[in-house]
Amino acid sequence: MIETVTQSIFINAFRNSEEFKEKYSYEALGDLFTHLEQYEDETGEQIELNIYTLQGLYSEFDSLDKFNEDRFPTRMGFTVEDDWFESVDKLRESTEVIEVGNTGRIIIMTDF
Repeated sequence: MIETVTQSIFINAFRNSEEFKEKYSYEALGDLFTHLEQYEDETGEQIELNIYTLQGLYSEFDSLDKFNEDRFPTRMGFTVEDDWFESVDKLRESTEVIEVGNTGRIIIMTDF
């Protein structure tokens, strides 16, 4: 049995969850929904609305620098910027990247 999920239902599933209501911005949830819909259209594969699974797969970051800081923490007080991704395009070569509107924020598939 399949239930059609609208963008509003998708966003509310996260917003009504005590655990995940602050994990994504409203804009990011809209862009993630669009991304997942496009994936379904392109592959014919249906995605289950399981916020526990999705929040484990995708993370939102305020910027590429914030992602780099989180992914490559400081070593002895110094950040090793040589390990950083220098652009969103370089990061996109390693994983899925969804740019959140014109905000500078990004959503990445964290399992890479």
